[in-house]
Amino acid sequence: MMWWLPLEIIDKRYTKLTREWFSNEFNKHRIQYAIIEGIQSNDKINVGSFLDVFGTIKYKSSQIEKLADLFAKGKIQNNDTFFIDDIWMPGLPGIKYMANMSGIDVNIYGIYHAGSNIPSDDVAVKIGQNNWVKTYEQSLIDMCNGIFVGSEYHKQNIESYHDKKFNNIHATGIAYKPNYVKQQIVVTNSERENIVLFPHRIHPEKHPEIFDKLEKAVTKTRPDIKFIKTMEQNLSKQELYNLMYKSKLIFSAADQENFGYATLEGATLGCDLLLPNKNVYPEFYSNDCIYECNTPINILSNIVITKIDNFWPCSHNVLEWVDKSVDRMINIMYSQLPRPKGRGLNCEIHRKS
Repeated sequence: MMWWLPLEIIDKRYTKLTREWFSNEFNKHRIQYAIIEGIQSNDKINVGSFLDVFGTIKYKSSQIEKLADLFAKGKIQNNDTFFIDDIWMPGLPGIKYMANMSGIDVNIYGIYHAGSNIPSDDVAVKIGQNNWVKTYEQSLIDMCNGIFVGSEYHKQNIESYHDKKFNNIHATGIAYKPNYVKQQIVVTNSERENIVLFPHRIHPEKHPEIFDKLEKAVTKTRPDIKFIKTMEQNLSKQELYNLMYKSKLIFSAADQENFGYATLEGATLGCDLLLPNKNVYPEFYSNDCIYECNTPINILSNIVITKIDNFWPCSHNVLEWVDKSVDRMINIMYSQLPRPKGRGLNCEIHRKS
């Protein structure tokens, strides 16, 4: 049995989509699994940026409470596998503790999104100066049979930070389905408009102020080019995809990007890209999408105008690679996961009344 601990469903953070994509792939591979659902109090991010600080701890703590009941009732068996959507969670040591104390041999796999190894990440900025953080993160890695990260860049970053090679970290990519994104488009007029998008969270590590400077420089001579920060528009996913589909250019100046859903979505929907020469970008995208990080704004503005005036939909080999991300995870976990002859079991462990 695979016990799956997903993240709470927050539409703005991709967790609703990735849950669907994981479910589809697990069923396709006929994996027997059960979802350990937590208690979700809201679907908004009130404190924090990746997830709500308090909401996510409540959600994950209620997941581990349910697992404690399952352990106590003897439902967790030898060779069962735990798949965790985000290993930076309070429940992971609890799983290891309960398994070891009860003499049950289980396998733990999960996704590592970010942490104190990224200087601009909230974990590094707000608590990374505490000695326990780095030690705790290495313990999380050590407790897992396998950890999945979005890119080779991210794997190397983790190993450099800890000054250690980790044989259990695998650059598989993270769940993403380009065809699903394309199927969400509902646009009657497919003609591209002179629109430049900033697709990220409005957060210091994403540098929206650079986008503002770029807008000011470009529109001095080209007022017909429109600049839009997507997160300021309060868009649904379908509205976001429709906007990307009619736009010409995605711009990023991010300090952190280990996988980059927003740029992948833009690439999927045919936008041209203008991305800094750092993070995962050089690994995923061709040189014509990359600019040097110290490029002056006036030069960047000329590049933007050239890309807008000579727009050509991009084709990216990385989309084929990320489409198989979950397949790679499953192949790594394969020997621990039972595959019954029938359909996959998609059941949910509900909250006790």
